[in-house]
Amino acid sequence: MLPARSSIKEGLNQRPVQAAFALLYLSVSAFAGAVIAADNAAKKQPALSQEKAIVRDVAASPDEQEDLLQESEDHSDALRALQRYRKRVTELQGEFGAYHNQFSEALLDLGLAQQEVGNHDDAVKTLKQALHVNRINEGLYNPSIAPILERLIVSHASAGDWEAVDDRHHFLMQLSDRNLRPDDPALLPILTKLSRWHLYAFMQNLGADPLAHLVTARGLFNRAASIIEINFGNADLRLAHQYRGRSIADYYLASYQQQEQDVLDETTRKVVHIQSGFGEGLRAINGSIAVYANNAKAPPEAEALALTQLGDWYLMFDKNQAAEETYKQAYAKLAAEPAFAKVLDDTFGKPVPLPDFNNAYFDYFEDAEKDEAMGYVLVNVDITANGAVRNPKVIEASPAKKSMRRRALATLKSTLFRPRFENGEAVKTENLRYRYRY
Repeated sequence: MLPARSSIKEGLNQRPVQAAFALLYLSVSAFAGAVIAADNAAKKQPALSQEKAIVRDVAASPDEQEDLLQESEDHSDALRALQRYRKRVTELQGEFGAYHNQFSEALLDLGLAQQEVGNHDDAVKTLKQALHVNRINEGLYNPSIAPILERLIVSHASAGDWEAVDDRHHFLMQLSDRNLRPDDPALLPILTKLSRWHLYAFMQNLGADPLAHLVTARGLFNRAASIIEINFGNADLRLAHQYRGRSIADYYLASYQQQEQDVLDETTRKVVHIQSGFGEGLRAINGSIAVYANNAKAPPEAEALALTQLGDWYLMFDKNQAAEETYKQAYAKLAAEPAFAKVLDDTFGKPVPLPDFNNAYFDYFEDAEKDEAMGYVLVNVDITANGAVRNPKVIEASPAKKSMRRRALATLKSTLFRPRFENGEAVKTENLRYRYRY
């Protein structure tokens, strides 16, 4: 059985939808992204005492000096806002006490200001207090606590407190189920956010049972697809996104099943067997193709790209002939339109490592400095017309660790590539330079 925290609560008492709740959720994803971006930017700010010295650096171009000055001004503005909100909280507490509704709103503003300067420990304390005061005044499951929970998630993630992140997401799901009917479209933003969180948690191997995150993500994609079909029909473009997410979960479930059979308990093994495998993902990808084929508003290249994904699926499951035929169909559709020349080149002009999944499904928490922190191994390889790796040789590595060289070579030898195509036919690619990042 999956942990209760990782499953969607069903059968909760439903109340009529509240317009305010729907509006909150429609805006909350965009807001959370802005908070994360602001937090990342704040982490990069130099101390105020150093900023003038940096700007005076003669090596900096005029544009760079202007950017540094702007960063300095933005950071100063954030610090001034923080002081202003602290003063406001103190004033309201003295005037109305610690449990007045206005005090909750002021604490919320203060928590956001603390996040913007990167002070997440204090932000967690402030936002918890805001949550407590809000629930005292408005009720335990009132919709207005959703933004507070979202902001808490940002600070918990910054501190690496993944159990708290999961708890807050679980509460958000409970909150939405309490306030909305099961098929309400207002659920879609939170379902999208939750599915991305669980995929992220699986990929980062978070928690005691990463597999539970993956199974939950798959269920959330299915639930969102069902809501879209009920409310908007089976040709709505948003369905394709849910089907794609479902196929990604199916791929990793199949991979997990193959790699971890010996360590899975019997109950979990049954879940993986039921909810993974070639056939499940195949149905999801074909669902995406049908959506694009039946919707006149679909991007003109979308069906061909979905066919490419189908070819990838066949290739990853060792169905080479079906993969080649499907790739040829996709190639022909793209080659028939001169306007798709760049898309064709991006898709078939060079070998592409598989799985080729959109980062939008995984980059739940942005990390502006991750590229700077990564090392790499540059490898020269040949890729056969069937997508297999041949003759991998390390050219350079940074840092120059033998262990990472060995790891890169071992990983590449087991990696499949979508082959390069010329004139509609898969061809061998020699001396491809591939950068393995870690």
